[in-house]
Amino acid sequence: MTIYRAAELKDAVLAALGEAQALDIDLQQVEEIDSVGIQVLLLARAEAGRQDKSLHLVGHSATVRDAFALLGFDEQLEPIGAVA
Repeated sequence: MTIYRAAELKDAVLAALGEAQALDIDLQQVEEIDSVGIQVLLLARAEAGRQDKSLHLVGHSATVRDAFALLGFDEQLEPIGAVA
């Protein structure tokens, strides 16, 4: 989840969110993430809240946890919205 795939990932995540009331994004296999990848996830979180939908970031790899912690976004790994 890096700048090189950000536009593609953003489009895919927002399209999936548009089609579902609840969305789980599994981050277990993420081996690379940069600040742009984190921005895509935070955008998806904000959009889920705006649409009153549930978004869950699950299966956080060590890479994801470390990147969020480094940028001070640890609490953003928590789900938004009600459990569906």
